[in-house]
Amino acid sequence: MILAAAQDTGAANALVPVVNELRRDDLAVVVLLACGKAAQVFTAAGVEHRLVVPTGSSVHEYYADVYEDLVETSPDALLLGTAWGPSLDKVLLRASQRLGIPSVTVIDMWSNYRERFIDPTSGELNLPTKAAVMDQLAFDQAVAAGLPAS
Repeated sequence: MILAAAQDTGAANALVPVVNELRRDDLAVVVLLACGKAAQVFTAAGVEHRLVVPTGSSVHEYYADVYEDLVETSPDALLLGTAWGPSLDKVLLRASQRLGIPSVTVIDMWSNYRERFIDPTSGELNLPTKAAVMDQLAFDQAVAAGLPAS
């Protein structure tokens, strides 16, 4: 089972074709979470998703809730979009690393490669297992920005 998630418009637009392809012919069971503007994109595209509303008054409480949900769901992998600042993808990524769940993040824009992975609670770089980029230019720019070529 793949747990996919997005918060922003660009991330959702990048995930729609991937989720649709994975769900086609039952290639994989994909549970898709959305919050913020991503929910509107998924709804408009007719992609089944579950709305997530951040709970608690702090990022730490939100992290605790998401962590517990990941433990219960026990996905085989994560498929994430990216968003600025405190976001669903960062919370899921942090929790998945603690649980040893592999992750793939789809980058949707040719900019701010490193900044997409700065954890707002610690200021540390928090990378997925793999990052998917659009083309060779994005790969070269991401490496130049400090992301590992691997």
